[in-house]
Amino acid sequence: MSFFDSVKKFAKAAKCKTGWHDGDYTTIEGKPECHLAKTCPDCDEYLTKINHKYNQWDYVKAFDCTQVRACIHCDSEDQRIKHSHVSKGTNAQCVELLECKRCKENKKGSKKHLWDSWTREGDKMVRGCQKCGTGETKAIKTN
Repeated sequence: MSFFDSVKKFAKAAKCKTGWHDGDYTTIEGKPECHLAKTCPDCDEYLTKINHKYNQWDYVKAFDCTQVRACIHCDSEDQRIKHSHVSKGTNAQCVELLECKRCKENKKGSKKHLWDSWTREGDKMVRGCQKCGTGETKAIKTN
């Protein structure tokens, strides 16, 4: 065996030991198309994996935010919660109040101040929120 053949054999073994197997996955006979297998040509290890192909997310029922999607090949399902929050205004501290259009869940969003214009006060610029009174200050840039 030449030096290069030895290096190649070592490299293939190292590649397989770290999970980088060669070969192409194919459908397992008698199983749904999402069940795949291959045999690595370098180390002869038999490998399997599942590669589901899901259809689109659908809501399960009215006034509920649970969504489900099913694999097009088998009976596997994925589930998630997907809210559709809309703004219902802000509270006295300018925190946005959100409500889900589907399930009516309420949650707080980010601050939404109603700012006055910036005005100069000495060496600073200041402004305040017309609703909650929060103020901001920034330095005036000088060249």
